Amino acid sequence: MNGDRVLSHVENLVPGLTTLLILAALVPAGFESPVKNPWVVKALSEPVILALFLIATAYLSGAVIFLISRGIINTVSALTLRWVFLWFRYSDLRGMPWEINKAYRSAIESASYGPGIPPNDTREVNKRRERARLIRTALIPALLAASKYPNRAWAVLVAFLLIVLVYAYAEVAIYQEARMVLSGRSFS
Repeated sequence: MNGDRVLSHVENLVPGLTTLLILAALVPAGFESPVKNPWVVKALSEPVILALFLIATAYLSGAVIFLISRGIINTVSALTLRWVFLWFRYSDLRGMPWEINKAYRSAIESASYGPGIPPNDTREVNKRRERARLIRTALIPALLAASKYPNRAWAVLVAFLLIVLVYAYAEVAIYQEARMVLSGRSFS
């Protein structure tokens, strides 16, 4: 199994495990399981079956979290902070937000998959993209954890804004690396 496939599995498993643990912490004391089927209860009492069930549930939950987080965070970042950060950071990026976002996507795609780009440089851009994906998939676990605070609405809002802020900053770092790769220089 190559590294990309392992990373793909980890990207699904980690947010799912984290979310399941947070949900378990949010379950009120004295909660009674709705599962009454004796076959299911007996099967889940076996440690191996229970472990496999939890891993499968975490993996599937993580895949759903990955997709939901991607849809929400990418959209919010593209419409708000990404283009603002890029506009302030790079004087050659001017225009409407969709034009700045188009330049961003074009540079990332060219540096990641373009012909003639050295593999080490492509790897560096992709490594930064992987870090950004991990930040992005923290959205649902962060919102669930924030919902535990007494002032729930504010805590969830702050958690959401922090994730968007950090993710938009990570996108600027990805763009910076992509520009360096495309100009023939690199951090690596």
